[in-house]
Amino acid sequence: SRRDLLNPLSNISRLHLHTKLEEHDGCVNTISWNCTGSLLLSGSDDCNIVIWEAGTWKPRRIVSTGHRQNIFSAKFVPETGDTQAVTGGLDGE
Repeated sequence: SRRDLLNPLSNISRLHLHTKLEEHDGCVNTISWNCTGSLLLSGSDDCNIVIWEAGTWKPRRIVSTGHRQNIFSAKFVPETGDTQAVTGGLDGE
């Protein structure tokens, strides 16, 4: 019904776990897709980011960021062909 479409909580019961991605050694605080939806970027309490291949869900690259505390934001930099990402962490770096 139209009412259900306007209430996003009504769709929660249809959600299910598709794939569990296990590469981080801490909770994941941020995820972000690239502009084509072919890569997923995740950032974690382990101070690493992981670039995941959509579909196979295998890590393409694991990057030690140099952060000293939890990563709370990670995004692909536009117009770089997904070769660069920016991160923000609790350490203010």
